[in-house]
Amino acid sequence: MYHPPTQQDVMAYSLAAAAAATGLNKTMVLRAIKTGKIRGTRNESGEWHVEPAELHRVYPSLPRHRPPRMRRSVATEARIRPSSAELGIMELREKWQERLTPGDPATDPLGQWWRRLVDYLDLRAKRHSSGVKG
Repeated sequence: MYHPPTQQDVMAYSLAAAAAATGLNKTMVLRAIKTGKIRGTRNESGEWHVEPAELHRVYPSLPRHRPPRMRRSVATEARIRPSSAELGIMELREKWQERLTPGDPATDPLGQWWRRLVDYLDLRAKRHSSGVKG
């Protein structure tokens, strides 16, 4: 049923706004209007409008989620100091660098292994270049 727009219609929700405010979809809001669950009006261009009080009488509004406000000192400190995850990553990176760099072959077991690997590969390369199978 057509009603001329009033001051209340200006403040009313459109179907899309009503759906967004309640978490429903536009079809469900329109179905609620047509079944009489909530009262809605139609303007001369055919758009439905629902009063916020009427809509929220039946359907609760969605809670607004706002990010917590941080004090400036906390926000600044968070940017300067690395997080515990970042500290863990830095520590692992340092350990890998130490493990990948061979130390003194006489004292470091990894250095001994590294030296044996290099010697083995050199021997294989010499045998391959001279045609000896092994």
